[in-house]
Amino acid sequence: PHLEATTAKGGCLKLRGESMARGYLLRGDDGAWNLDACLDDDGWFQTDDVVELDGRVLRFVGRNSSRVKILGELVDIDALEAAFTQRFLGFRGALIDVPDERSGNAVVLACPSDLDRARLKPLIQAFNASVAGFERISRVVEVAQIPRGELGKVRRGELRKLVLGAEK
Repeated sequence: PHLEATTAKGGCLKLRGESMARGYLLRGDDGAWNLDACLDDDGWFQTDDVVELDGRVLRFVGRNSSRVKILGELVDIDALEAAFTQRFLGFRGALIDVPDERSGNAVVLACPSDLDRARLKPLIQAFNASVAGFERISRVVEVAQIPRGELGKVRRGELRKLVLGAEK
């Protein structure tokens, strides 16, 4: 009740209120501390969370950073990966987007090199049959390991570099 909420362009959540942090203290190269403001001129903090607001009811939709354009369509890679892993429980790979000359971006399945490719093929075919054409997995790339953070989340930037390096 102590916060105001609204949405910005693209449905990203914006918050404002007295309890909001004003910024981040960062130490510069010279050793001095500086305040890096995180609020706009009107006191709003914009998140990267895409939400739907209905009065004071907020429904989380996804992260703006996980959305990419493929053939002109906005695709949420996190949601696509969740749908894939929900269908195929225990799968150890990850979906990422990589630049593609024809479609702008493409969905790639990165998987550990010790995964049985023969077992994987029918899973991908079944998944691709269940999603729109622009959401389909275009190819599989093997990597030694899926980079993950301390909380187990995929480090997509690092993984993208591994995939692009493996494809060269």
